Amino acid sequence: MSQNGETAQFDDTQPQDFSPISLPASRWDNPTNQEQAAVQVGQEAWGRLRHDQTWEDWKHVGAAHLIGRTWAMHEAGVNRPVGHRYKGAFAAWLKKFGFENLDKTDRWRLFVVMYHHQEIEAWRATLTPTERLRLNHPSAVLRKWKSAKAVSPNQNRRLSPSRSADWRTVL
Repeated sequence: MSQNGETAQFDDTQPQDFSPISLPASRWDNPTNQEQAAVQVGQEAWGRLRHDQTWEDWKHVGAAHLIGRTWAMHEAGVNRPVGHRYKGAFAAWLKKFGFENLDKTDRWRLFVVMYHHQEIEAWRATLTPTERLRLNHPSAVLRKWKSAKAVSPNQNRRLSPSRSADWRTVL
């Protein structure tokens, strides 16, 4: 009730001079130009991979996924890429950038490859050009690299892609 005894009426419309408060955007709301470019290159590479498989394109897709993983972890407020909130954020990122069609198993293997990319690239340098051309999918590369390294069951735990890799070192 107002001071003169009348019932106050509230109007649902906003006053003309009303402007919403703008909160400072986080870095993840405004990715760097380098991050945007890497994701765009990854999207283009993913489009090419549907028709022709090249190792370079898979590395670009992997770099984009590392950026997406980092973004999703930040969005979910987690330190490791696990949990319901992370999965939801990462699924949203995949859909937003058109990567949702990548098979879950291939994506997991791609993360493992990206985490070990320096070791794998050093190993690939020892292969003949024909072998390198033949090994152009993360599943094949990981399988051959692991067999070449003769990884024991105890060492296999260290191949988990849960640790964060830096996408900048891949490209």
